[in-house]
Amino acid sequence: MPMMYELFNEPFDIRPDGTVHAPDRPGLGYTLRPDALERFKYVEGPEYAF
Repeated sequence: MPMMYELFNEPFDIRPDGTVHAPDRPGLGYTLRPDALERFKYVEGPEYAF
């Protein structure tokens, strides 16, 4: 999911078997980028359109 790379400051540790390991820090271990909430605002309506 390419958007995930634009949400957090830290890179993802994706292992050869496809599992993702979170950083060894409190919480989920990731820091939300300061502009993420502005760039990816919630928009009322359907999740998709055909």
